[in-house]
Amino acid sequence: MSVGRNCVVAVLAATVTLGSSHAAQAQGSLSTARDLYAAAAYDEALTALNALSSGGDAISDSSTVALYKALCLYGLNRNTEGDRAVEAMVAQHPMYRPPLDELSPRMRTTVIDTRKRMLPAILQQQYADAKSAYERQDYATALAGFKQVIEGTSDPDLAVAAAQSPLRDLVTLATGFRDLADKAMMPTLAPKVAVTLPGPVAVPSAPRIYSVNDTDVVSPVAVRQVIPTYTRPVTLRKTAVVELLINETGAVESASMLSTLEPAYDHAIVAAAKTWRYEPAKLNGQPVKYQKRVQITLVPTAAR
Repeated sequence: MSVGRNCVVAVLAATVTLGSSHAAQAQGSLSTARDLYAAAAYDEALTALNALSSGGDAISDSSTVALYKALCLYGLNRNTEGDRAVEAMVAQHPMYRPPLDELSPRMRTTVIDTRKRMLPAILQQQYADAKSAYERQDYATALAGFKQVIEGTSDPDLAVAAAQSPLRDLVTLATGFRDLADKAMMPTLAPKVAVTLPGPVAVPSAPRIYSVNDTDVVSPVAVRQVIPTYTRPVTLRKTAVVELLINETGAVESASMLSTLEPAYDHAIVAAAKTWRYEPAKLNGQPVKYQKRVQITLVPTAAR
């Protein structure tokens, strides 16, 4: 989106709060660049801002520097370069949200639209990086990454997108893996040493099946859990529960209805449940079998 000189002039009286903890020289340089911009000396302001960027300023200031670069370019009617500068600002500082009430209406729209367009892909890449760290067992990095994804989806500019796929699913996955990473970082007790005594050969027992009652077990996290669509009209709210046995690989070994809705739909739920996949439950970091219950509710059609 282009922003002409007349639109940018409306910003000249506004002052962007810097909140910088820089040394006096860096603070003075940024203040000088801001004063040059306010005086419509855009070329000189750009030169000062570029010098600040090459000096390695702290991120709290570099995000403000990036914003002023875009403002100066728009002031010079270099609108395409201004658009690219806004994109660079979002890419480098995705969580930085400029003081929108101090920008002109068109500049405000440019920033918001650019963030709406770019942030979903940035958050998905952050999730992929955090997942890779988790698989490398770098749990500290993974935990920080998953938290960043969750916090990012709460950004006001993503209010609509975060309520829909794929960001809604991304939050679910990031929350589950955040809990797993947090659990994996907790110290575990040293295993007890078993003493084998002479006697009859013991018959191996079946693997224990854990459930929500076992508070020391990290419950499974849904990777794919698609509930079949109910196509008939619904006049009364109905709720049913399907019970799953999830094995150590995250596959559903068995599924059964504890309470029902109607025979045909119950059958569809059970068939679908057997295709669901999960990150398996874990005890002290080791996958275990887990009995999980999933509640399914049909809401009256008129209430949807």
